[in-house]
Amino acid sequence: MIYLDNNATTFLSPTVRSRIGSLIAAPVGNPSSPHRLGQEARALVEKARDQVAAALGAPSECVLFVASGSEANAMAIAAAQTCGGDRDEIIVSAVEHSSVGANAAPLGRSGYVVREAPVVGSGHIDLDRLAGMVNERTAIVSVQSVNNETGVVQPVEAVAEISHRAGALYHCDAAQALGKIPIDVGARHAPDLLSVTAHKIHGPTGCGALYARDLSLLQPLVGGGDQEQGLRGGTENLIGAVGFGAAAAERVRDLAAVTALLAACRDSFEHAVLAAEPGVTVNGDRRHRVGNTSNLRFPDIDGDMLIAALDDRGLYCSQSSACTTARPTPSHVLIAMGLSEPEAYASLRFSFGVLNTQEEAEHAAHCVVDAYRDLVDRLRRIGAA
Repeated sequence: MIYLDNNATTFLSPTVRSRIGSLIAAPVGNPSSPHRLGQEARALVEKARDQVAAALGAPSECVLFVASGSEANAMAIAAAQTCGGDRDEIIVSAVEHSSVGANAAPLGRSGYVVREAPVVGSGHIDLDRLAGMVNERTAIVSVQSVNNETGVVQPVEAVAEISHRAGALYHCDAAQALGKIPIDVGARHAPDLLSVTAHKIHGPTGCGALYARDLSLLQPLVGGGDQEQGLRGGTENLIGAVGFGAAAAERVRDLAAVTALLAACRDSFEHAVLAAEPGVTVNGDRRHRVGNTSNLRFPDIDGDMLIAALDDRGLYCSQSSACTTARPTPSHVLIAMGLSEPEAYASLRFSFGVLNTQEEAEHAAHCVVDAYRDLVDRLRRIGAA
């Protein structure tokens, strides 16, 4: 098996698996309980919070644990309602994760105007168009840090400056950035709200986090308790938080080595495929992207068929976000970048993780080329019949 769908989810690292395993085997209490077991559990949650906060360059008290990156995005977008005054517009980029648009839509039905900021062909936000859209009526701007399908890195500081110049909040979905590029919410031009999740960095599923520069920007989506400073009711996911903290600490410690490994694997894979099949092209800016992601367009085929052929060979990849693959529509990200529907359908995403090896990358390239050639030959035979 060669797993190249790490932008969808990653496998637990040995360190995280060991940490979670030891916690599962131990007697643990409710972090809100006053007795010793509860206090010990609370200490574990707070240590995990410190570890995640350190990965973001944030104060620990500004980081909330939630159930997923999508929930963090939902809380962030809802912050538009705290802006007050005449600020009744929400701007999201055309290539955001589906959870951003989905959570902006209800606000649109309640009176807010939801506007979509375009991207250029490289996948980058069109900064001139964005600057022309953001004004005194804008409540919040949501532009991700790294695109989950192409790996393209957005100009976060420039987006923050444009947003703040008009007095608007800036939310950044950084789920695909964490552990791949440095994040520092303490920078001069930084997001007011930032979303991350554990399972993109070899941590457990079911645990995300939201950074908020000012917690008064937030409204609870889940009531019923005083957990997470009164902003998310419900007993904390202790195992998820501890696993997230361990994964974040591991990635901060090894960031330089990890980014070098990911880039080496991706580049050797991509070079081999493009050398063997010059008609294959890369979607998105090849220079300004994270090192683990390769989005390739294969002429004359349907991507679903190639995915099935690769699956039979034990190689796992995808076409777009795991949250949208069940829908019979082309990637909205690639369409926003100017690709036609057939071109979007003919594109596949290969994403590497720290558990992949150089040998796997090279073997994967041969596997992809062989499967693609077999598929093209078969389609030609069918067409000639």
